[in-house]
Amino acid sequence: MDKYKRKFRFFISKITFKNSWKAFLALLIGLILTILSAFYIDYDAKVQAKTELTLVCNEIKTKIFTRLQAHAQLLRSASSFFAASDTVTRKEWKSFNEHGNINKNLPGIQGVGFSQIIPKNELQQHIQKIRNEGFPNYTIKPAGERDIYTSIIFLEPFSGRNLRAFGYDMFSEPIRRKAMEISRDSNLAMLSGKVILVQETDKSIQFGTLMYVPVYCNGKPTKTATERRNAILGWVYSPYRMNDLMNGILDRRDLIDKNRIHLQIYDNYSITESSILYDSQSKDKISNEVMSQNISLPLEFNGKKWTLFFTQNKERFSFFNSKVNIVLVGGFFISILLFSLLFSLLNTKLRAKQIADKLILDLKDSENRFSIFMDYIPAIVFIKDNEGKTLFVNKHMDNVLGASKWMGKTMFEIFPNEFGKKMVADDLRVLKLGYQRIEESIIQLDNEIHHYETQKFIIRQDGQKDSLGGICLDITERKLAEAKVKEINQSYRNLADSGNILVWSSGLDKLCNYFNKPWLEFTGRTLEQETGNGWTEGIHPEDLNRCMEVYINAFERKEIFSMDYRLLRYDGEYRWIQDIGSPTYNIANEFIGYIGHCQDITEREIAKETIKIKNERLILADLDKDRFLGILAHDLKSPFNAILGFLELLSVNIRNYNIDEIEEQI
Repeated sequence: MDKYKRKFRFFISKITFKNSWKAFLALLIGLILTILSAFYIDYDAKVQAKTELTLVCNEIKTKIFTRLQAHAQLLRSASSFFAASDTVTRKEWKSFNEHGNINKNLPGIQGVGFSQIIPKNELQQHIQKIRNEGFPNYTIKPAGERDIYTSIIFLEPFSGRNLRAFGYDMFSEPIRRKAMEISRDSNLAMLSGKVILVQETDKSIQFGTLMYVPVYCNGKPTKTATERRNAILGWVYSPYRMNDLMNGILDRRDLIDKNRIHLQIYDNYSITESSILYDSQSKDKISNEVMSQNISLPLEFNGKKWTLFFTQNKERFSFFNSKVNIVLVGGFFISILLFSLLFSLLNTKLRAKQIADKLILDLKDSENRFSIFMDYIPAIVFIKDNEGKTLFVNKHMDNVLGASKWMGKTMFEIFPNEFGKKMVADDLRVLKLGYQRIEESIIQLDNEIHHYETQKFIIRQDGQKDSLGGICLDITERKLAEAKVKEINQSYRNLADSGNILVWSSGLDKLCNYFNKPWLEFTGRTLEQETGNGWTEGIHPEDLNRCMEVYINAFERKEIFSMDYRLLRYDGEYRWIQDIGSPTYNIANEFIGYIGHCQDITEREIAKETIKIKNERLILADLDKDRFLGILAHDLKSPFNAILGFLELLSVNIRNYNIDEIEEQI
């Protein structure tokens, strides 16, 4: 019994070794491809993450640079405020800053101030002047002998931390002084290097920087650096606590936290601990061990250089790591499954024969379905070899062109003329370039010319020469319809040009693409000048914004609109125009733009103005009438009251009076 078992195992092993080496090879290839795919996905994930990080980092850099420009513009406005005034008081400076609503528009600014230059011989006079303004303890800090003093005399908001900076001489500190001198000599907004602001207390100390813009004396020349030094009056400036500034510039939840980005800003281009200005993770306490890739971007503002150093959290790669694991597991599973399948197929001749027979039947069935489909498709279909000889034509092509006689022939053999040469050249061009789409006219068996849209393409077959396939769709009706539409459009344009109405049309882009002849004669301009937005150049400046608002709003809602405006006529006179526009649609009821017509209503507007003036005069006359009647009623009221009173008296005592007494009383 054991002997037979050993023979059976030997027989099976022979079959496996002889027939299954291809399956093992497929398994090996599958495993290799799986590993390579995993490495590729991992590499692609890193490249994609690097690209995304670069885009986000550049966006952050742009936001910082844009905000610095806005701060510079604010200080430039403050400098202009000094230039526009002989003197600026503390109250005026406060009002200027409050009206600017700076904290809302540019959050993160510690304040906006003015530092005045004080000659040494005017020091005591200056100190006394400020003390007389209500600051008895005012003095310039730090104390000491210097040729030139500067003092922060204005700073808003003038409260909290900023009170510590009042009277500080920034020119006495080298880093600030360097920025102030460069700003003075170049007349540019200039950032200082890394400093600790005098506004800092013992708690929550932040690194800081300052931006300076020079203020020159009015009337003095400032073209050269020497002239600017002689004309300098002081500097408007803004101090920045870097954490507050960056929180104001960046939406942390959107750019920093959402993307798990760690941002560090360094003074100049040296990435050292001593030059760091800002660290976005100082509060979050996220360990650097979880950070992966990094990007360093330079930022230059008017010659001042910062380095933006970005690092990204490894958690961003968790999704891609899961994809790598899926590829590995899936690849191993598919490789083993493919190995099992090949092993079974290669060692089962019957199964192979069954599959082969089934494939042959499927192929025959597919060819049969293809033949039936090709015969009943309502289009011309053909196949040619690489020399342009016809290999296959469908039933429809034979019915309309008698193409069954073309089998095995080139088009030049069928049509030995220029048409045949052109067709052969087209076929060879397609075999070289790969694709062609043309429109052509062909005479059919009924001797009628039909228009076709022909698409030719290459049919590639493994181990065989390329063939050429083609499909021709009869577009005769479409061509006739297009010609009819073109004829109708031309008729409409001729009709529009023959009248006195001004006509225009516009497309989906809201830009005008047509103006009729009366319009061009009215404006005295060419069609090229009027198309697009050119026609708006003739609208009266007072009407332009209103007209464009009406036009754009109606366009968005696809509604009819009517507007009156003044349009410049060729003779230089503005004429009142009534413009009525209507949305237009194509045959498929798709919105394609607007068409409008205009007419001159200047006389109507003049008549309306005349009626308005007359109405105003009538109203004034009516008021005068009421005023006159009031006066008349008042003047006549007294004598009538006397008469009525006397008559009432007579009615009571008439028996006590004789006729002579009554006459005498009257």
